[in-house]
Amino acid sequence: MAVGEIDDIFEFRFAPSEAESFGALYTSLCSRIGEKLDIFGGDVGIDTIAVSNIFPCTYLAHWSTEDGREGCALVVIEHTQSWAA
Repeated sequence: MAVGEIDDIFEFRFAPSEAESFGALYTSLCSRIGEKLDIFGGDVGIDTIAVSNIFPCTYLAHWSTEDGREGCALVVIEHTQSWAA
């Protein structure tokens, strides 16, 4: 794998209870990535994650794991949600 190469691309949809705050969304996102990567207990060991708002209720997350894997996730919040800055 070349440096900066994306290993996995996922799409996730979140219910309101999973996205009540950015912290709740982050926790749910880490768990879902871990499940997709088939890591025991859903703990992906995320080293970095950056989330960018690209459309209302739609975000693009770029993540990397402690073991060097990288990927992107399209994150869709299935209701209108706004977070205080």
